[in-house]
Amino acid sequence: MAEPKSEVTVTVQNVELSIRTDKSPEYVQELAEYVDGRIKKISQNTPFVSSLKVSFYAAIDLANEVFELRQKNKEIEDTVKNKTEQLVGMLEEGIK
Repeated sequence: MAEPKSEVTVTVQNVELSIRTDKSPEYVQELAEYVDGRIKKISQNTPFVSSLKVSFYAAIDLANEVFELRQKNKEIEDTVKNKTEQLVGMLEEGIK
């Protein structure tokens, strides 16, 4: 059963946001701090760019991170699947 939704208030780039979520407030705060940190890092490297563009750059950077992690996860899943199939084959051969 899903957790009931609650409202969590976080601050990102000095903007207060209210988020309705079924996640814990601590988790949502951690996410907000992560995003805020990424935005700050990018804005330090691009000081004359608008905050909106910095937010877009951060969103693209975070999306890239997600895509890379998904790819790594898929590679790990494929490796585990192949190794499992090899082990099952070896066990079946050993039983014969």
